[in-house]
Amino acid sequence: MDGISGRQNLSDAKSLVNQGVDVIAHGVRDQSVDAEFIEAMTAHSVWYIPTISLDESSYIFAEQPGWRMDPFFAHALQPALAAEFDDSAWQVRILENQKQVDVDKASVQMNEHNLRILYDAGVNIGFGTDSGAVPVRIPGFAEHRELDLLVAAGLTPLQAIDLATGKAAALLQLNDRGVLAPGKLADLVVVDGNPAAHIQDVHKIEAVWHRGRLVSGRVRDFTP
Repeated sequence: MDGISGRQNLSDAKSLVNQGVDVIAHGVRDQSVDAEFIEAMTAHSVWYIPTISLDESSYIFAEQPGWRMDPFFAHALQPALAAEFDDSAWQVRILENQKQVDVDKASVQMNEHNLRILYDAGVNIGFGTDSGAVPVRIPGFAEHRELDLLVAAGLTPLQAIDLATGKAAALLQLNDRGVLAPGKLADLVVVDGNPAAHIQDVHKIEAVWHRGRLVSGRVRDFTP
């Protein structure tokens, strides 16, 4: 059975893995994964995409986090969405639904917990965000925020970057990209800093190269 499951319930995820699904996306959020699930995932070589930022995006912008003023974030944000995020009435409307906010925050925590367990167990972990599905899952920024959350879950910055590059290419069976090596496509993001030590340095983009051609310059030069 080819396909991708969007389920996040452990019992449903187990059933789908045993039916032959290729990818579990999004992560299991209702409870901790167990040995039975790990064994099934590894036995069937199923990929797992946590999409931690999916649940976080439903409340985080209403909380006005400090990185809201980061040039990289401002560069990705459409004016209409920026106005909504700055609207105090919108912020109150999101945060006053405390029950839903609590559910989403618990989902983020459980998703991070399960990711670390599955990663350490050797399960194939991919990368994704569901960005663009709704306005608050902002394409471009969501992927960078996912890297932050992968590190918050306990992965090293290099492990997180590997999921977004080499492992993502392997999941899609794209053998011509995903790593820096002779013969691979020259798709490069040049940053100012050392993201291997500080994952936030991936936001400090100096240049973007696509198939050997410069297509973008310094993001931090952008003035919102």
